[in-house]
Amino acid sequence: MKKSSLAKITKAIQSEIDAFGEVMDVSKFKELQKQLEIFLIRDALTLSLNRWKFEEVLKREITRAKSDGTPLCLLMLDIDKFKQINDCRGHIEGDDILKAIIWGFEFAIEGTIGQSHRLGRWGGDEFLYIFPSKDMTEVKGIAEKHRIHTEDLYKEGVISRPVTVSIGVTHLKKSDDVTSFIKRVDRAMYKAKKKGGNKIGVLK
Repeated sequence: MKKSSLAKITKAIQSEIDAFGEVMDVSKFKELQKQLEIFLIRDALTLSLNRWKFEEVLKREITRAKSDGTPLCLLMLDIDKFKQINDCRGHIEGDDILKAIIWGFEFAIEGTIGQSHRLGRWGGDEFLYIFPSKDMTEVKGIAEKHRIHTEDLYKEGVISRPVTVSIGVTHLKKSDDVTSFIKRVDRAMYKAKKKGGNKIGVLK
């Protein structure tokens, strides 16, 4: 969402507030509040959590996992050679490919494991998934499904060119905080990149 969109939402909310002493459409006001909340915590293109909100959620999940003694895994996805896609095919097509990969996988894992994951856009074409109460074996299996799903998008005619992803997977250690946890899954992802992409890298 662009700044102009935010300005429209806030202006509409202010109009509703100004009208409070007269006739106020409560349902419309609540809808505008909802739009503003989405703008503040979500990435405009993919609707995944933005970086600030994702870190907040991850911090909470780390605290919960350490308190409960339950496993917690982190998955990082990066689209292989995405810069070349943007440079050669344009940003509009690049955005379409990015959304197809993220939304398609979100739908796929939602039907498999329910809403026990959390997704955030870390930057550019890098995305992070939090998997509470999932061990490494489970998340490696999910990562493999994600890798295959991305390859199939072109075969099924969803996107206009073949695309692959590199995925990193790691699990929470007792000594981890948000920074160390993310740094390790980032190294796991680059481990997959160094092998030529379209791979899964794992760091325990």
